[in-house]
Amino acid sequence: MRYLGLIWMNVWRRRIRTTFTLLSIFIAFLLFGIVMTVRNAFSLGVEVAGIDRLVLINKVTLILPLPISYKQQIQKTPGVREVTHQTWFNGAYQQPTNVLITIAVEPDSSLKVCSGYRVPSDLIE
Repeated sequence: MRYLGLIWMNVWRRRIRTTFTLLSIFIAFLLFGIVMTVRNAFSLGVEVAGIDRLVLINKVTLILPLPISYKQQIQKTPGVREVTHQTWFNGAYQQPTNVLITIAVEPDSSLKVCSGYRVPSDLIE
């Protein structure tokens, strides 16, 4: 305990060095927190979707659908249990500025693939 005063005096002998050291430690913890948050955000999609689900999209853009003939080819692939098709298209509600993101699906196969969705049976035609 008798050296505590000596240590304290030497720590604050160069205030700028001590301030920058403490600031760099704070920034290191802040960056670590941000990187871990980004890491968890990227892995969350895999946990929600499941490891047994694969989504195929057009290589150009999400908006362009795959040809419907690919459905039969994908179904023939070993290990594939169910295949469904979704088509994204733009919609508008009352005015062109009220944009709706609309996805048309095949109800039976989509509900088998996405088992987490609950739809009342009277809504399915």
